[in-house]
Amino acid sequence: MRMAGRAARSAFHHANAHVASSAVDAQWRRHTEDRDTAVTTHPFRLGVSLAGQGHVAQLASQASRAEQIGFDSVLLVDHLGFSAPLSPLVAMAAAAPSVLVGTHVINASFHRPALLARELATVDSATGGRLDIGLGAGYVGPEFTAAGVPFMSHDARVRFLLEHITEIRSSLSDVAYRPPPIQQPPPILVGAMGNKLLSMAAQHADIVAIATPAFPTSPRARVSSES
Repeated sequence: MRMAGRAARSAFHHANAHVASSAVDAQWRRHTEDRDTAVTTHPFRLGVSLAGQGHVAQLASQASRAEQIGFDSVLLVDHLGFSAPLSPLVAMAAAAPSVLVGTHVINASFHRPALLARELATVDSATGGRLDIGLGAGYVGPEFTAAGVPFMSHDARVRFLLEHITEIRSSLSDVAYRPPPIQQPPPILVGAMGNKLLSMAAQHADIVAIATPAFPTSPRARVSSES
């Protein structure tokens, strides 16, 4: 899998704490060495994704429990009817001081990149530089309708997501950006399913979260074939 100078950095097991099911999410982070290579071996990271519908205090308690169990990261989904994906992360990070926090994943179509970058920078600062930025193209049509947001074609949503990745990374990498994040920039995770989105994620994301439970052929082969 060619990743334009970025190789795999990690993988983690994604467990849904709200329902009695789990799925394996393969995550690839960019390699820190300046070289263009295929896949390198990195340890697995365990993360839990919370779909909270109660008070933020419940999410904070669940994050603390996840830390005690041994998870490395605690993430929030972004769907209507569930907790907002960013503001609870501050309370969750305070309740679980040794874990990373983040989103799995923010629907880019629901946000303007400049406004979202400001929120992300603030949360990264408030969590002591422990934020993983999870972004996705969105896929639940009725949620777009309920939010009053046009449900664009898949290709258009992928392009829109790429614009978010590019602008957010550029803004949060700028030392003059205000408010300043602690990480410059925080790593960007892209939740992906399907060849086109996986290929884009492999080229532009720091972490790729494979959202489908299984493929007829391996995700690595699919990404490689389009790179």
